[in-house]
Amino acid sequence: ASVTPFYLLIDKLEEQMDERCDVVIVSAFMSDKIELAVERLRSRGHGVEWLPLALQAGDAA
Repeated sequence: ASVTPFYLLIDKLEEQMDERCDVVIVSAFMSDKIELAVERLRSRGHGVEWLPLALQAGDAA
């Protein structure tokens, strides 16, 4: 099974958007690379919101 890093998935998603879209990211994790991908989306006119999930003690990060 192959795994695609989330920031690359965001870039692939943007390539498929023919018009302005709103994107909601629901995640407990945000990295610098993900932030850069999000900023690229925003710079191209897409709306992006991040809904952070709180990790609980014992959760895998």
